[in-house]
Amino acid sequence: LFAVFRIADIVRAHYLGISHVVHEIWDKAAEDAEDDVGCIALSFLICQAVRLGILGVLAGPEGRVPDAICPSSLMTLALFGVAVLSAVVRVMLMWSNSAAGSEREASSDTGWAEYCNRWTYILGGVCAQHFAWCLLF
Repeated sequence: LFAVFRIADIVRAHYLGISHVVHEIWDKAAEDAEDDVGCIALSFLICQAVRLGILGVLAGPEGRVPDAICPSSLMTLALFGVAVLSAVVRVMLMWSNSAAGSEREASSDTGWAEYCNRWTYILGGVCAQHFAWCLLF
């Protein structure tokens, strides 16, 4: 995702067929969509990996555990503990983002430090979504 988002930023920065105002709106909307897609995709994959590690079996396409596996209370508690850990990491990232400022935009002329700041913002969303996925399952 990191490379795809970076390439999309470069493509948007070099597209000259529209006015500056429209380009700014397009860039902002695209970055918001990229942030949301990154948060949902990464958080879901992390949650499935955690579930696999705890249960030892990959969930089915609908998110259900096979009938042969009966999750114990300890497994449920472990998943809840991971959810709480991701919530704590989210709070810590919120504090670090507020100290660093709320700027999270990236473009082709943005340096890697600013681009990594955007991914710190995305990581906070990943932690929040991961918390929700863990509580759901």
